[in-house]
Amino acid sequence: LARAAEPAPPSSVSPFALPLLPLAGPRASLVGRRWAAVLADESRCMANGAAAIIAAAVFLAAGGGSTGAQQSPIASCGARPSSDCVPDVGSCGNACCAGEYTLSAEPAEVYDRILHYLKDGGIDGLFRVTIAKCVHCTSGGLKALHAPGGWESSIQGVHTTWRHLYNDTLNFAIRPRDRGGSIVRAFSISNLAGSLFDMGQNARNLKVVANGANLGEMRIVFGCGAPPSWPTSEN
Repeated sequence: LARAAEPAPPSSVSPFALPLLPLAGPRASLVGRRWAAVLADESRCMANGAAAIIAAAVFLAAGGGSTGAQQSPIASCGARPSSDCVPDVGSCGNACCAGEYTLSAEPAEVYDRILHYLKDGGIDGLFRVTIAKCVHCTSGGLKALHAPGGWESSIQGVHTTWRHLYNDTLNFAIRPRDRGGSIVRAFSISNLAGSLFDMGQNARNLKVVANGANLGEMRIVFGCGAPPSWPTSEN
C-alpha cells in the first residue's frame, strides 16, 4: 500500500537540520517531534545571536563607554601582537595578571591619573570606568571600608578587545607610602568563563594603563604568565 508522503519542511528551517522521511503512523509522529525540537533549537540560537548583535551595537554606539580616543586595535593582543602580550594560563581560575607600582606622587594625584585615563577611553578608546562616583572617599576613588593595609581608594574599569568584544575587569587599589608617595596594586582578569588562556591580554591591559597614567614599571605579584601560571608538568 502506498504511504502518505510527509509534507516538505518549512523553508525557514536550516538545510542542515534532520530530513523528513516519507513515513506515516507512529514513526511519522516521531519525525514530527524531531522537527519540532530542531525548530525550537534554531529559534533559541537565533534569539541568542540577535541579542549578542544588539548588545555589541549598543556598546559600539556608546563608544565602548569612553569619551575620548577613537576605537582601534592597538591594545588588543589578538589584533596587534606586542612584546607586552605575555600569555597567562589560568592563574586565577581564569587568566589574570596582578602587579604593583611604586610612585613618588601622592595617592590623590595617582587616582586622578588612572581615573582620567580610563574615562578618556585609553589609547584604543576601549577602556572605561565601571563606577566613576566617589563613595566613602579619602584621597579619591572608592574607599575599602575596614580593610587593613592602609588602602585608601580604588578604581574599577573594563577593557574590551577589538571586534571580538571580550571584556576584562581591571581593579586598582591605592595606598600611601610611609615615607611619601604611593603604592598601586593593579589587577586584570578575563571575564569570559573558561578563559584560561588570554593571549597576553591581561598583562597588556596593565602595561597600557601604566604607560598612559605614568605609573612606571610593574612588579609582578601573581599571574601575568609568571610561574605558577603554566602547569609545572609543562615546565
